[in-house]
Amino acid sequence: MRILPHEYYEENNLHAFLIEKIKDFEECIAELYRFLPYVDNWATCDMMTPGVLKKHAGELMPYIERFIASGHLYEVRYGIGLLLKIFSGKLFEKYQLDMEENLVVWYTLSSDSSSTYYGDNPLNGRNNYYLYSIDKMIYTGMG
Repeated sequence: MRILPHEYYEENNLHAFLIEKIKDFEECIAELYRFLPYVDNWATCDMMTPGVLKKHAGELMPYIERFIASGHLYEVRYGIGLLLKIFSGKLFEKYQLDMEENLVVWYTLSSDSSSTYYGDNPLNGRNNYYLYSIDKMIYTGMG
């Protein structure tokens, strides 16, 4: 984990997996800041949701804002992914209103278990498919 960048995709995924296992909040954040600039694909980016971040959700917002403000494709994606994975309900809705004006949520879809069609669900952006853009960068994913 000390030598970056890694040469192979699998090394990046292993690094991400090891970050997920870090139990100390400050150490985990430091490793994320060190590693994320080298992430170059959505799979590695989206696989990291360390449990320690969920335990310290109240302290997490300034770090998420820093990820989003970085301008680096996968750091921005990671920050927004944390919002979608960790925060739901009122806290996420409040933060959503405070985000910069250049963020556009295009759609979210959920699978409605009562039919074969996509339906409306209040947790769409957190649990299902989403598409959004910041300036000229477009992000998609599943929650």
